[in-house]
Amino acid sequence: MIFLLSIRALFFYSPECSVCVEIKEKFLPPVIKKYHLEVEYLPVDTPENMQLLMEIEKKFQDYDNSLPVMVIGSHILGNEREIAQKLVPLLERGVEETEWRKGKRERYVLEHEVHAAYFYNPRCAECDRFEHGLRYYERTYKGFRVHRYNLYEGDNMALLEAIEDSIGVPEKERLLVPVLIVDKFYLFELKGDTLGKILEFLGKKGASPFWKRLEKGEESIIERFKTFGVLGVAFAGLLDGLNPCAFATIIFLVTYLSIRGRRREELLSCGAFFILAVFITYFLIGVFLFRIIHFLSSMKIASIIFYRILGAGTLVLAALSLRDFYLAKSGRVEDMVLKLPEAMREKAKESIRRYGKAGVILPSFLMGFFVSLFEFSCTGQVYFPTIAYVSSTPGLRTRAIFFLLVYNLCFILPLVFVFLLAYAGTTQERMNSLLKRNVVPVKFLTFLLFLFFGIYLLFYGS
Repeated sequence: MIFLLSIRALFFYSPECSVCVEIKEKFLPPVIKKYHLEVEYLPVDTPENMQLLMEIEKKFQDYDNSLPVMVIGSHILGNEREIAQKLVPLLERGVEETEWRKGKRERYVLEHEVHAAYFYNPRCAECDRFEHGLRYYERTYKGFRVHRYNLYEGDNMALLEAIEDSIGVPEKERLLVPVLIVDKFYLFELKGDTLGKILEFLGKKGASPFWKRLEKGEESIIERFKTFGVLGVAFAGLLDGLNPCAFATIIFLVTYLSIRGRRREELLSCGAFFILAVFITYFLIGVFLFRIIHFLSSMKIASIIFYRILGAGTLVLAALSLRDFYLAKSGRVEDMVLKLPEAMREKAKESIRRYGKAGVILPSFLMGFFVSLFEFSCTGQVYFPTIAYVSSTPGLRTRAIFFLLVYNLCFILPLVFVFLLAYAGTTQERMNSLLKRNVVPVKFLTFLLFLFFGIYLLFYGS
């Protein structure tokens, strides 16, 4: 008769963690059955369980493992990937039994209240583990008050930067989460019992929520940021709207419809719905791009790489804009690099020919929509860096929709002006002459705008 000895393991998890539940209910059952594994499930919501996990991590000097955490013998498997990749090989090799017992939970009463500011990202796995650790300390130390701030809500990012500046956090460590700030101390991880020692030290004199004073002081800074942001975004939108490729298309539209014999009332309706479609299309593209950038910003490494690449790319556009400026200045407009490709221009014209044969409202709207998509390869060169600038600037990202509206309203203003001139009877030749005269200053201003965005995104984007 063969007796199979079971192997004991501890599984620390949170019932709120979907990954924890998936490992617990789907991955572990077949492993338990095959290797006769005896698992004790320990939700970290219980202070005694959290204390045991922290004691085990302290013993093995392996801190802040993301949930779920599995302890088997002298091995700690932190997060679902380590459990999935390393548990079975460990069981195949065999592990020594280690007995773990929950220690007696002690509670402390601080002489004076200690206030702390905790900044987090709700999508961050490390923040989830940090939160459970904080709850343990809140239950263990009476008088410990934690003020929680979602980094991406309101002006919390600007507040965190002001706090970190006031206590001397190095530049390279700023705006990283999770972070807990207690008086002059800041912690990115709950390593060992560092926080407990800080609380016992500060509990003798107390620690006030000093950042409340900074919140008031920051309001004026944030407002200046927003004022500059509005002007910068409006300027970028207006400059993008002065793009010759957008002008050429609407002139072609008016000329084409005039040749087809549209009445002036119909021409006015066509232009209005065409421009409305341009506005809506670019606004929706902006919302989509902002969502992508916002998602990337939630991942530290990806965010840093993304902004550095975009900053470098924008500086390349600045160099090409400067080259186009000199080409335009010497009369070689056709040789410019940053312009709508001929293939896209022909597609835009084909859309106008196709939909211009039908009615007024829907065809005009469809023309505006498709022309906007074709032109985006040209106009998007300014739009994308502008959205990235808004996304990376404290005090601006929380009002992204407002800034998208400002940008696109300014973007269509030149289109409205050119359409009205064309509607009033200005010939295509005179329009083209006007456009060519304005290419030189537009290209130089575009160079300055790209230079600003490129430097900002390269060195300050995050």
